[in-house]
Amino acid sequence: RVTVDGGEFLSEGRVAGLFEDMVRERRKSCEVQVFLKSWCYDAALRLYRTTVREECRVLLPVPTKEAMGFVLREFDPDPESGLWNSGGTVWLKTVGTASQLLSILYCAFKHCYMDRRNKWGQTCLQVACFENSCDSHYDVIYNCVEKHSCDAHALDMNGKTAHDLLLIKKVRLGEASGSVLREEVIFERREEMVGQMWDDFIQREKESGEKRCLRILEACCVESDRHENEKEGSTTTKKKSTQSKAPNADTLSVKEWSMLMSPNFSDKVRTIAGYDEYKTKDNGDDDGLIFYVHTRTLEEEDAALLLQNLYRQKHCRPVPASSMTWKTRAFAFDKPDDVVAEERRRRGWDVLRDRSSRSERQLKDVDGHTWTEYIDGMSGEFFFYCDDTGESRWEEPVRPD
Repeated sequence: RVTVDGGEFLSEGRVAGLFEDMVRERRKSCEVQVFLKSWCYDAALRLYRTTVREECRVLLPVPTKEAMGFVLREFDPDPESGLWNSGGTVWLKTVGTASQLLSILYCAFKHCYMDRRNKWGQTCLQVACFENSCDSHYDVIYNCVEKHSCDAHALDMNGKTAHDLLLIKKVRLGEASGSVLREEVIFERREEMVGQMWDDFIQREKESGEKRCLRILEACCVESDRHENEKEGSTTTKKKSTQSKAPNADTLSVKEWSMLMSPNFSDKVRTIAGYDEYKTKDNGDDDGLIFYVHTRTLEEEDAALLLQNLYRQKHCRPVPASSMTWKTRAFAFDKPDDVVAEERRRRGWDVLRDRSSRSERQLKDVDGHTWTEYIDGMSGEFFFYCDDTGESRWEEPVRPD
């Protein structure tokens, strides 16, 4: 016997007395005499501490709030039982009779025992799933799930459920590492699995090659930065002094920018990183100002203005006051960060091309441009350079069919 008085642990009389005592202690005489479901955990603790002998408590684990919550969710004999509080604002869940409390306590203590954990945080169901090999523990797993309703969602110390432990690959000394089903699946899907493994290998090799090429180009960019710092001189100083005369870009309106872009005032120098670089024509005093136009932003702003004008014409809306005019974001006197990064990247390609050997192989892409193959003597990597556009790339250009 595990009880202090030698009687049955979960007898109807013992639970009925506990039911009446807790209702009398916790409910006022003017209130409805009911047993709240929020008391079930306290009832289990009280029954455990007052009934189970000290030397027998190692055999019967103390109930937990998690186990009681699981039981109330899954095995509540009357989940709809309850009543409103005196103010009619809160629904109080109740246990209707002592027999229902007995059923709840029975399930709670049973699950505390069945879901007791070892030093790896595993329940008996998880241990059976982990030890299973070729359905060796089928009966144990069946009884734990179907007869005792063990918690199949419980996690061990590694965050694994019983289902995870059942499917995990297990290799033990002196035992077969597979099963008939597994071998049949492997045989049927062999070509598919080999193809998938090969695709994964090619993808890993491609990613590794891309990282290696990026490291090579970055080293060349660092070398070009060093050369640029050594070339500082009067030309750079004059250029900086000229560019310092540029007005604030925010003070110019869209009309003024458009006028500045016209061929009468500026010449287009190049297109780089999505920007058109312009230089104002010489006026005899200096070399002219350089400014940048982001073509995509300019097209979006022009489209937005066109839609606004069409909307005003259709709905007869007035033009906003001059104080509400917006400022364009497509123009800038300062060199954008994307242009700086692209210039640095191109200087890195120039350093790489200067130290590389030019092969005799030339390719024509779909646009008709000619690409020349180079090989870097330090790393052994191949890359391609287009004389027509000045573009360099690691990948072989797409050729016409």
